[in-house]
Amino acid sequence: MNVSKPTLPELTNASSDRWFAVDWPSQDGRTLNRLGNPVGYPRLHFGVRLGETNEWATIRVGNPERFMTEVPRTYEEFLSAAQEFVRVFEGV
Repeated sequence: MNVSKPTLPELTNASSDRWFAVDWPSQDGRTLNRLGNPVGYPRLHFGVRLGETNEWATIRVGNPERFMTEVPRTYEEFLSAAQEFVRVFEGV
């Protein structure tokens, strides 16, 4: 029996001049997930956009230091934290 190991979903850069952010689709394709970090702050925000309503629901991530040891200064530093968050969130 060949069991494939779950892989990290493809993350799309959704950053702006004030936010580092990545988007990725849910496993069932019904929602779009987003993780964001306001530039210069030690915070993470997680959001979900439902396909049926096209509206976002967003919450602040508790204990963001689980995923980042310092405030990201670049997208690449944020991406490292985002990948760790998505691994935990998606169970991969």
